[in-house]
Amino acid sequence: MNLYETNIEIEKALQNAIDPETGEIVNNEAFDLFEHLQGEKKQKMLNVAKYIKSQSYMVDAYKAEKKRVEEKMVTLNNKIERLKSYLMDHFDEKIEDEQVKISVRKSQSVNITNPELVPSDFVIEKTVRSISKADLKKALSKDPESLKDCAVIETKENIQIK
Repeated sequence: MNLYETNIEIEKALQNAIDPETGEIVNNEAFDLFEHLQGEKKQKMLNVAKYIKSQSYMVDAYKAEKKRVEEKMVTLNNKIERLKSYLMDHFDEKIEDEQVKISVRKSQSVNITNPELVPSDFVIEKTVRSISKADLKKALSKDPESLKDCAVIETKENIQIK
């Protein structure tokens, strides 16, 4: 029996146990049932409260575990970046075996000294002004002198592990 049903039974037992006009107990058996149901209701309420408390502890434990895992992910990502940097520092030539392949790929990026002077053809309108570096890079590769305050620089090298 759930709390709703228990409340209904308590009400019935109380109506059967007490005279509505005088307020006197007229049925001791019904009154004993009323008291028993009251105790059962209290116990059910305590059990629900204990369950809620237990679930709250579980939520707190999951939050702590989530934080711990997120911190571990940050640590591992930092370690990966340090190891990639370590490989870059010692990279001489392409190396591979059955499991991994180590190579360096050169990438280019566009350096913009004054974003306000970039022609609107290369600007992507968003809520914040953004410059299309990919389009700028294409234009600069065709005619490096065509755009002032912009240049393609070749300084980035990225480790590739497949």
